[in-house]
Amino acid sequence: MKLDNLSAVLAFSFLSVSALNAAAVAVFDAGDVTYSFSSEGRLQSVREKAGGRELVTLDNPWVRVVTADGKTEYPTALRRDGDRLVFAFRGGEELVETVLPFDGGFSFTVEKCGFAEPRQVVIAHLRPAVTNYMGDMANAASDDESGICLRAGEYETEMSGHSRKLLTVSVPAGFSAVGKRAFIAAGPRATLVGKLKNMVLATGLAHSKAGGPWSADPGVVHGSYMFADVTADNVDTWIRAAKLAGVSIIHSYTWEETRGHYRVNPKRFPRRLADLKAAADRIRAAGLGFSFHTLTCYIDYGDEWVTPKVHPDLIAIHRYTLAEPVTDASAEIVVNEEPGPRHGTPDKPSLFGNILDIGGELIKYKDIRREKPYAFTGIERGWNKTVKADHPAGAGVKFLQNRNFSFFPEPDSKLAVDLADALSGVINATGADMYYLDGAEGMGTPYGIAKMAAMIFERVDQTKKTVPVEMSCHQPHFWPFRATFEAWDRCSFAPKAFADNHIASNRRGGLRSNFLKSHMGWWSPTMADAQRRGFFLDEVEYFASRNAGFDSALSLQGVYPSRAGVLPVSTAKALALIGRYERFRVAGAFAPDIQKRHLVKICG
Repeated sequence: MKLDNLSAVLAFSFLSVSALNAAAVAVFDAGDVTYSFSSEGRLQSVREKAGGRELVTLDNPWVRVVTADGKTEYPTALRRDGDRLVFAFRGGEELVETVLPFDGGFSFTVEKCGFAEPRQVVIAHLRPAVTNYMGDMANAASDDESGICLRAGEYETEMSGHSRKLLTVSVPAGFSAVGKRAFIAAGPRATLVGKLKNMVLATGLAHSKAGGPWSADPGVVHGSYMFADVTADNVDTWIRAAKLAGVSIIHSYTWEETRGHYRVNPKRFPRRLADLKAAADRIRAAGLGFSFHTLTCYIDYGDEWVTPKVHPDLIAIHRYTLAEPVTDASAEIVVNEEPGPRHGTPDKPSLFGNILDIGGELIKYKDIRREKPYAFTGIERGWNKTVKADHPAGAGVKFLQNRNFSFFPEPDSKLAVDLADALSGVINATGADMYYLDGAEGMGTPYGIAKMAAMIFERVDQTKKTVPVEMSCHQPHFWPFRATFEAWDRCSFAPKAFADNHIASNRRGGLRSNFLKSHMGWWSPTMADAQRRGFFLDEVEYFASRNAGFDSALSLQGVYPSRAGVLPVSTAKALALIGRYERFRVAGAFAPDIQKRHLVKICG
């Protein structure tokens, strides 16, 4: 059967039962790979035509539903209807997916889901037979010869399962499954990266020509960078330090006045954005790049969206209603609903703190009464200089998402858009050459994490140059625009063992599992202090030589020039030693046998 909307490069066909085996009701032909579904609704085969290698196991129910009452339902039958797959369940429900090709694979779009308010709808699921390398960000499984990748087409959908050697795309509670898409591509590793590029383009989601499957392309340069406390007055000091270390980018991490509005700090840059832009221009004039460190979605306590009146679009973990009015005479906050489980108190700290928002007023509490009448006791009114006010019975009470002295915007709110505009506006105004989205996990949910970072990325101007973005969070939706994998927080002890472990992890988790170039940060030329002996030069050289052998970008922290612009002697020696290797690495001056020798301990 031929369908009018199939691309010229792919043939999509439903073969007769005898064409594959007695259980097959549908076969999708992607050129070099065939995908076969059984009459029971299982993805029973993903087979390479050349050599007949099987890339999945037989235990692959393609879809399943966790119902409103918590039961997991699997399909009992599958039939075909044109370009649709109709999965039938024991209660008479149906889940229908439309199947369309892209260059290298297929998409599956949910057209119908017959379950009311399900807790989860798995719209694509498989158990790969190639599991040497499980990529948590790419949502892929592979070995040295072949691979298979399953990805989601909307930020509301989630990708998971790699830790159990599964690949899954699912729709969580709160979102409709209808319209959600899953994408699949598989085949020889030599052709897989090209298919993954086509898959990313087919999703229409945010992507970077320096990220995801483009990360390791020839000509894509991932620069090493140095964390720098740049001010309008010390730019030349940081230029000298960066050149000494051989890094190509100066990474400013103390530039903002508050997180949220992201105005430039006038204590460091008196003319605010004008001085920051001048600093960036001076750095580029010296032949280096300029970048920013950000905390993605954080709105700190001092920002105008928090004080003197709290913005109504901050994320709330729990919501309640007042059982009694709140006045100047109130000693506690009495609510109608039982307090949820994620609250903290000074005696029992929680990641999310102990701050309530009632009508824009922040109120801190010391304890919780968990029997009726439910209440938050030991209250401090008008916390963080917010405006005190009376609040009537029935008014809403919000327990705010609170982390690292910050709150967070609802992902679909105007506040989230305003934050993304503010942050990307500074990045664009200074012509940044890279930026780092740290702490995106503060949004709390997979959807919020993905949506907020994507909103920022999509607003950064990529028309004149590709601006790489790095990040700490392992959200699979970041993969198409994440540039490298993965920086670790710096160590204080055992730097040689730490370097070996980091490289070993990145070798497996980077190019092999996630098709991403590696990053060997954040390293520090640690000096001796009361808690640590500091790193010796042989330890610094060990890191530098291993990194050169691994051919990875790196990043440096812990560089603290004096106000006079002078580096501590031990730091200067360490940076010079790192720079000796880094300049040769960037220039491609190491012969392959030399690089291999630097990695012999890790690679065997």
